[in-house]
Amino acid sequence: MGRLSFLPLTIPEGQAIIRQHFPDFSAFTETFFITCLLHDIGTTPKNLEATKLSFEFYGGIIALDLLCDKLGAPRSQGESVAETIIRHQDLGETGTVSSLCALIHLVTILGMNYLFRCGCAAEALSGQPFSSLTALD
Repeated sequence: MGRLSFLPLTIPEGQAIIRQHFPDFSAFTETFFITCLLHDIGTTPKNLEATKLSFEFYGGIIALDLLCDKLGAPRSQGESVAETIIRHQDLGETGTVSSLCALIHLVTILGMNYLFRCGCAAEALSGQPFSSLTALD
């Protein structure tokens, strides 16, 4: 079964949520974009074979190293992205998450809802390119 990256769906939805409901969060828009780009970095064939860790945990470690050690991002930004990648599929019923992680949870849920409503869920889960993404009325 292939993996689906929600990048095309998460960025517009996340931007809309930030603009309409949390305008004070606009300062972390860049961190949100980085998280969208890197959230499935652990799912590449090379990375899946490199460790016994789950792709979320290994992806978080890779992102932290990439952002802080290789690109010179602030440690707080790298850690925020790494934690969100690690927890991006963990909706959990107890505990707390950062605002960024909560935003990623929301847009992932909205993205899956969109895929089911437009009839694209089977394509998404197959790992094949989309042939029928359309706007919903």
